[in-house]
Amino acid sequence: MTNKLDLKAIANYSNSFSIKICNEFFTQKEVITGSEILNLTAVDQLNMFIIKALFVNWKSASENYRSPYFDFENEKVKEAL
Repeated sequence: MTNKLDLKAIANYSNSFSIKICNEFFTQKEVITGSEILNLTAVDQLNMFIIKALFVNWKSASENYRSPYFDFENEKVKEAL
């Protein structure tokens, strides 16, 4: 017997879990800090995955701000970003 992942069930579970976690946190606060994300769930790996996902999204979004009129290669700019 072969085992197959039910990707739809996984997506549904992750959406439900995300909604539950967000509802629990954001009913009391409007924003979340990095240290709060690190303690958001009891699973450290999940918290770190959230940080990584946010970083990947932030990095992608920051690419949209690139302009030929601004030096994004300047060391101080890189440090600030």
